[in-house]
Amino acid sequence: MKGIVTGCVLGAAAVVAFGMMNRQTQKKMYRAATQAGAKMMHKANELMGK
Repeated sequence: MKGIVTGCVLGAAAVVAFGMMNRQTQKKMYRAATQAGAKMMHKANELMGK
């Protein structure tokens, strides 16, 4: 439960920080997060044999 609360607080801080950035920086961060998410999903699928 403590981890969930910590994650929510960090997520809220990230959203606030993301809102204060200019559009170009937002695009770079979104692209980086998308690529990282895709790599994680690919690795998870490899580990599960899909």
